[in-house]
Amino acid sequence: MIQIRPNTDLKNEFQKIEDLVLQEKDPIYLTKNGYGSMVLMSLETYTKLTEKEKEEPISIGTKKASMKDENGRLEEELAEIRKRVNVKK
Repeated sequence: MIQIRPNTDLKNEFQKIEDLVLQEKDPIYLTKNGYGSMVLMSLETYTKLTEKEKEEPISIGTKKASMKDENGRLEEELAEIRKRVNVKK
């Protein structure tokens, strides 16, 4: 379930917010003056999200490369993958 709370809850009810984040495994959205301000999530959830992003360019590039013919296009695709991976470091 989506949790939306005012950012003052972070100060006033920190332990409750922390428990919710850790138990529910879902992010909590914080608002300021009625507008979205921040998102809180557990380290476990954040790690899963960032690891997925790191793997994505490689798997997409590999799939594209396998669909190309063998006349040197594989090397072009691998070069592009290497560029993407190096840029995101």
